[in-house]
Amino acid sequence: MKYSVWSKILGDYSIPETAKMIKEAGYDGVEWRIHSENHVSLEEVEDKADYLREISSSYGLEIVNLGSYIQARETKNFEKLCKAAKKAGTKNIRVWAPFYDGLNSYSKLLKETRSPIKDIEALAKEYDVKAVFEIHHGTIICSASLAKSLLDGFDPKYVGAIYDPGNMINEGMEN
Repeated sequence: MKYSVWSKILGDYSIPETAKMIKEAGYDGVEWRIHSENHVSLEEVEDKADYLREISSSYGLEIVNLGSYIQARETKNFEKLCKAAKKAGTKNIRVWAPFYDGLNSYSKLLKETRSPIKDIEALAKEYDVKAVFEIHHGTIICSASLAKSLLDGFDPKYVGAIYDPGNMINEGMEN
């Protein structure tokens, strides 16, 4: 088993400082947060992907994931992340399932989300990467069983889930 750290928790530090602290703490990898508030924004991810790879590698860290905040319907942004992932030397790209507020039917949200995952899967196959949907409280996949219902039938080589028991405990139920 390998252990990694999500870079958001060290968001006040530079990319090299973050990598250094993660390695010194004994971790094997890093999930770089792709967000305008931290290390790399979505707009600059392609340009900084080589830099992320170089810094991570210099500290002996594997980039386990590009932790994006894009939704499944954002196929143009997913393709941008695919290109960045190839440069960065990682296979995994986090994609978000929609949040569930009870205003729309769960079945409708599930159906609306599964449709663009077909396009995500095709892009993942083209770039030989994997779209991973995080099991997260407040979303339509707040449990392993709901993640399975969303991802059932897609090729697990290209579409999968981030199993996050902490998030599952946070919600503790399926609405």
